[in-house]
Amino acid sequence: MSRVWLWSYLFVSVTFSFAFAQASADPLSAHRPEGQSYQAFISKKPFYQFAPATAHDLRVPVKKLDSSKAAEWKLTREEFLESFANIRDDRFLFEKDRPEFPRRLSWLYPDDGCPYRAEFMARLQDEAKLPAPSKVFAFGNLKVSTTNHPDGYVTWWYHVAISYRYGKTVWVFDPSVEPLRPLSVREWTDRMGGDKASITVSLCDQHALSPYSTCRGGGAPNPSESLKYQQFYLTQEWKRVVDLKESPEKVLGEEPPWNNPTDLLE
Repeated sequence: MSRVWLWSYLFVSVTFSFAFAQASADPLSAHRPEGQSYQAFISKKPFYQFAPATAHDLRVPVKKLDSSKAAEWKLTREEFLESFANIRDDRFLFEKDRPEFPRRLSWLYPDDGCPYRAEFMARLQDEAKLPAPSKVFAFGNLKVSTTNHPDGYVTWWYHVAISYRYGKTVWVFDPSVEPLRPLSVREWTDRMGGDKASITVSLCDQHALSPYSTCRGGGAPNPSESLKYQQFYLTQEWKRVVDLKESPEKVLGEEPPWNNPTDLLE
């Protein structure tokens, strides 16, 4: 998806998309109220999401994850880290109420919206003519510490981000969990509760949008759906920054709460 196409689509459809997202619940919500089990959520599959061999169907314990199924990064280490930083920092989205203020993906609203962030990450890589990533899914009673929520943590029943195999390790690009650098899958799942949470994971291709999507070989998601809900989460992110008594013009603009990623790859 070209940047010109994306911006044109944003300005044509943003009013309808934003209003619709406000009026309807996100059918792919990853939010899990604390105290509820993730099993209660996987049974609530949307009526239109009956795909074969889904991301959830193919989940395995972390230690049994087959790294050979991850997309391989064949470029340099420097390009790898630069790609992470570019995805994290790219301000290419706009809210209806602030059309003059370009926004990044909603990293600072970790409560929800991961499938849409991951989908845009994959599209940004495609636009930059970089290797197509995998999507890595985690399932379980996930709980992540974060400074971007008043309670100091968020809870999910699943989470998804893009990933690559670099060297012998599968690395995850997920600035909502760690904005400074890519994380290994083990580090990533440890941030979400590790062994205590009985986390399972799956590696799917770039088109797998949600737990209900065909893991490998499915069609590309409808970009209007990802746009519609990412718009909604951008608004929630702005409100969250205000609630945390910070300046959204600064932290969502030129002063985000991170530096360049550190080179800690093995």
